[in-house]
Parts: sequence; structure tokens; C-alpha cells
Amino acid sequence: MIQFDLFIRRTKKVYMNTASSSGGGASQVTEDIGDIHRTMTRTLNDILERGEKLNSISTRSEMLFSQSEKYRTTAHDLKMSVFYNRLKLAAVVLGSLSLVLFLRFYFW
Repeated sequence: MIQFDLFIRRTKKVYMNTASSSGGGASQVTEDIGDIHRTMTRTLNDILERGEKLNSISTRSEMLFSQSEKYRTTAHDLKMSVFYNRLKLAAVVLGSLSLVLFLRFYFW
């Protein structure tokens, strides 16, 4: 804070000396203000571009999240389908084996 105050005082002295000696101090101030304006404009444009990029990333992130949820439910459904198909196959095999054994020992 103190260094900044010192800088302001020195800059003020430079402008006062320039203004009183050559009468061109106002043009120097105008030029410096123009430089500051261009810098601020460039900085604000950079901030706006970053905001747009963040919005784009946010949109992509939401899209990936919804797709991952869809993938998760589809994977779960597929897993259950395979499980039930295997269960059906096991039931058919055990039923057939039970029938064969029943017929073998009951009728023979």
C-alpha cells in the first residue's frame, strides 16, 4: 500500500513538472488514459472469452454426465438380461435332467 502511494506521488510530480514546463502534460495524460483504456478493454474481452469457454465446458460436462447415466442404466439392464437368460438356461437344463431322472427311475 505504501509503495503504491509512493508511486502515485512520483507520477503526480512527473505530470505536474511536464504540465508546467512544456504545456504538454495534458496530452501525456490523455495518451496514458488511452493506454489504460485499451488495456482494460483487452482484459475485459479476455475475461468474456474465458466465460464463454467455461460455459462451453459446463455444457459438455452436463452432456457427458447425462450420457454416463444413460450408459450406466443400459449396462445394468444388459447385465440383468444376461443373468436372467443364464438362469432360464440353468432352469431348463435342471428341469430336463430332473425329468430324465424321474422317468428313468419311475418307469424302468
